[in-house]
Amino acid sequence: MVFGDDDGRIFNRFTVALDVIAHELTHGVSDREGGLSYQGQSGALNESLADVFEILTKQFHLQQRVSSADWLIGVGLFLPDMNARGLRSIAAPGSSYDDPVLGKDPQPGHMRDYVKTREDNGGVHINPGIPNHGLLPVSLIPT
Repeated sequence: MVFGDDDGRIFNRFTVALDVIAHELTHGVSDREGGLSYQGQSGALNESLADVFEILTKQFHLQQRVSSADWLIGVGLFLPDMNARGLRSIAAPGSSYDDPVLGKDPQPGHMRDYVKTREDNGGVHINPGIPNHGLLPVSLIPT
């Protein structure tokens, strides 16, 4: 795996966030074992699986309880001048950033809001908010 340095304008170095490293590692596993096409809904599910393992890794590392976790993906990736908390939010898809340079986080949280597009391999980085958002209520079920 190769992780980029900061660009000095928007992003910090990508190794600043352990969860992002876990995300990319999960892509390696799912690419080899999962058989999910990286296009459209299948690609969004591929991203969601990586997000789930990313958030689990982060919560384990920080010893966060489900109820007190921030449920944000990629905290610390954006430079301080950006109006951004992270790349994606599991708890509130579409709320991670709203910045003049970045635009507004386009993540839908429900299938009725699925974004059909030809860009980004059919929205693989836009639509994982749909299955991601289902993780939070399941995680809060008492055991």
